[in-house]
Amino acid sequence: MPFLDHLEELRSRILRSLGAVILGSAVGLWAVQHFQLVNLLKRPIAPYLTGGKLVVLSPTEPVMIVFKLGFLVGLVLASPIILWQTWAFLAPALYAREKRALVPSLFIGLLLFLTGVALAYLFVVPQALRVLFSFQTEAIAPFITYDKYFSFVMQVTLALGISFELPLVIIILSWLGVIGPSELNRFRRFAVVLAFIGGAVLSPGADLLSMIMMTVPLLVLYEIGFAGSVVISRRRAAREPIAGGTIGLILLLCLMGTSAEAQVPGGQRRPPARVDSLRDSTRLAEDSAQVRAGQSLDTATARRLGLPTAPSRSFAPPDSIITELLGRSGYQATRYSADSATVFVQDQRVFLRGKALTERRGSTLEADTITYRSASCLLDASGEPKLFDRGQVLVGQGIRYDTCIRRGVITDALTNFMQGSTVWFLRGNVSQDSSSNRIYAASSEITSCDLPVPHYHFSARQVKWVSKSVLVARPVVLYVRDVPILWLPFIFQDMRPGRHSGVLVPHFGFNDLVRPNRSYNRQITNIGYYWAPNDYVDLTGRLDWYSNRYLQYGIGGQYNWLNRFVSGSLAYSKQNQSGGGSSTTLRWDHQQTFDLSTSLNLDLNYASNTTIIQRNAIDPLLNTRQITSSVNFSKRYGWGTVTLGGNRRQSLSDGSVQQLLPALTISPASINLGSNITWSPGLSFTNNTSSKTALDSIVQILPGGVLDTIKQTGSSRVTAFNLYAPLRFGAFN
Repeated sequence: MPFLDHLEELRSRILRSLGAVILGSAVGLWAVQHFQLVNLLKRPIAPYLTGGKLVVLSPTEPVMIVFKLGFLVGLVLASPIILWQTWAFLAPALYAREKRALVPSLFIGLLLFLTGVALAYLFVVPQALRVLFSFQTEAIAPFITYDKYFSFVMQVTLALGISFELPLVIIILSWLGVIGPSELNRFRRFAVVLAFIGGAVLSPGADLLSMIMMTVPLLVLYEIGFAGSVVISRRRAAREPIAGGTIGLILLLCLMGTSAEAQVPGGQRRPPARVDSLRDSTRLAEDSAQVRAGQSLDTATARRLGLPTAPSRSFAPPDSIITELLGRSGYQATRYSADSATVFVQDQRVFLRGKALTERRGSTLEADTITYRSASCLLDASGEPKLFDRGQVLVGQGIRYDTCIRRGVITDALTNFMQGSTVWFLRGNVSQDSSSNRIYAASSEITSCDLPVPHYHFSARQVKWVSKSVLVARPVVLYVRDVPILWLPFIFQDMRPGRHSGVLVPHFGFNDLVRPNRSYNRQITNIGYYWAPNDYVDLTGRLDWYSNRYLQYGIGGQYNWLNRFVSGSLAYSKQNQSGGGSSTTLRWDHQQTFDLSTSLNLDLNYASNTTIIQRNAIDPLLNTRQITSSVNFSKRYGWGTVTLGGNRRQSLSDGSVQQLLPALTISPASINLGSNITWSPGLSFTNNTSSKTALDSIVQILPGGVLDTIKQTGSSRVTAFNLYAPLRFGAFN
């Protein structure tokens, strides 16, 4: 289906779902009024209220309560239609196996959600209210609004309803083969901790009993999901012996055709290439160009560096029986060759020893010893293993490779990757996918120096690299030769081109971590996040903290509407001074070009308390600067130009304000009165006002002869209207 047809179908599905929600909401409003669902929702808290009634704070609140409750009822009534529309849109992209797993899960998930909501309303909410109101004393009179109570009930019921989806998620993942009972069993201890954390977060109260009431269902639901995963695993194992016998027969036939090295023609045999070990530092120093074990390179680089670009052994040409078996539909064949082979049919495992060679789905692995497990798609190789896969060569001390997801783990490896114009080398235990676009490593060393003994390197416990995206390592120690120089908790480098969202880099110094003395005031600035959803809009949230001085936070954004020639920025910030006092700052900068002859420039700045800004400014220029706002509109006509604008300036030092508003200028085009006479008329109108201007202080004598100084401020206004008509004769004005 073409892309536009997909969009059209998505539009129709969304409209149908919205129609179902609207119709369901109408039915929900009728049900709320007819069955008095508001009273039903109030029933758990009624015994704890004075007069048995909740409170509303505005005339519109009862209406909004009815509409909210009606919308929720309508959403529940419309959920089968929404699920069906979602399924109808996704079904063409799913396999038959995925359809069999997801079709019943949609409606079972709805049933589980409603079950969780009902249990929360019938048991958890009344118990939570009983515990919470047990802290009430005679000095406290409950004043609970319906809106707060409605939010409380929604928090509890939605939390438990969503929690009831946990078994379904586990069973679906088990059905699809993503996880199994062994993984769930290993994860159980973490699940217990996460269940207690989730119970504490989802609990409506701060008491232990409410937390346990939310934690126990999570633990029970996890065990239900585990039991379902066990049932699925056993049923799958019960169906596999027949297929296992068939696979074993194919493996035996393949081995019969390829197990003996003597069947390979002599001209096809090549001695296996020997690669220097990563740990053989003596030979490494003698020949730095020789590539060490554990390196992953493309075949062109491997050929240039002397590594094998293809297996040193090959399979014998298949006979007619093997050809027919390999061509059977419904099976994924794996070919083997070795001096000796042991096939465990029941376990679907093959053990190859001596000049082992295996090939599956285009991936070829040769080593001294190979163990392949068909059920888990795992290949384990030892004894100078070499993996050839889609133009990549992996060489290491040991390799474990998953043929299903095409990812491998190389122990004691050396690999390289290019980022920009720099080639980085990484040593350690590496997990790398076949496309070489991401690397995960443990106990690794990173350097860009290609010498046998690098001048410097970073030692990291964990490393993650994604091509053209990100490089993360933690914790990190910088070494110069073998001398540790610097320890860092982590290093992070964003390698994506162009603008992109991300966490701002905080600014702080070493003294902010370890104070040189008790009087030192720490400071951390530029804490925040930058969000760039597209090329036209971005937002930045930022926080600056200065100990014993102030805390400043705010949000700012930029916009750029290219085809409308509109650009600008908006910013809001608030500065809270230690000991009291705050200042709010607003800024709006806007530029717009309507056409070739019309433009608008706007720059607005506002500060609610300039004293706070001046008092906490470190830069001397900030203490003497002015808060300036201006606007200017310009329009060019055939006969001349009209400009209308104004500005306002407020000084931070003395608070004086100067304002020029309006400022109108009309500049007609020059008129030629003759060959050497030009008339250039013009008109301008300005209104300039000044306020809070500091004047000389008045000295006043108080009773008792005490002198007192009274500060004075003044204001002024100057309005000017100018009409000028200069004439130019030849080259003289």
